[in-house]
Amino acid sequence: MKTGLCDIHNHILYGLDDGSKSLEMSLNMARTAYDNGTRTIIATPHFNPTVWNRNKDDILARFEEVKKAVMAEFRDMRMFSGCEVFWHDRLTPRDYEEKRIPTLAGSRYVLFEFMPLAEFSKIRSAVLTTVEHGYIPIVAHIERFACLVEKPDRVYELSDHGAYLQVNAESIDGRAGRGIQKFIKKLMKDRMIDFVGTDAHADTGDRTMEMQDAYRWVAKKIGAEYADRIFIENPECIINDIYLD
Repeated sequence: MKTGLCDIHNHILYGLDDGSKSLEMSLNMARTAYDNGTRTIIATPHFNPTVWNRNKDDILARFEEVKKAVMAEFRDMRMFSGCEVFWHDRLTPRDYEEKRIPTLAGSRYVLFEFMPLAEFSKIRSAVLTTVEHGYIPIVAHIERFACLVEKPDRVYELSDHGAYLQVNAESIDGRAGRGIQKFIKKLMKDRMIDFVGTDAHADTGDRTMEMQDAYRWVAKKIGAEYADRIFIENPECIINDIYLD
């Protein structure tokens, strides 16, 4: 089993959004992650104050509680705080300037999500605005957006504009369907995918913190060097706040 994997997108913090419902569920999720070779977790609850009504202080307090419990059981597990930020038109330059937008592990990297039917122009605008203000955008689970799946060339355009791209583990290993898996495989052959996350919301069901099968699939189909890059090495660039090579 490959160890040292990093999950940069999950909802392991309980009671903040539609993810984990209790501390015990959060611990069960961490156990699944550990059993799958994950040794680093960046916790990313939804950040959309208009829906969840949470602020950065609430998230940090819950993160410290869950981290303490996880570390008591798994001494070699690293945990960092982050958020999955919902992009909306009310975000302004001042939100960036006053550091109101939560980042991953205190870095310049911001994980953004959009509605599945979001127009490409909105995603592109978010990327350009984020780069303009000195942050590094990561577009979450790109395989969910019809505007990208239907026109894959747009993925390359986002990358050219400075975006990094994340896909979910279940989409890599086929749990989300063969069509999506084929879409991801094509992008991976061109080395377009930069990060993998589980987007886990619970300790059972379709989206759990299982990464090992996805890692093995990438290592077999694309190559172990690339698998190591997107599951292990690139996440370290987030933690160290440096650009990917």
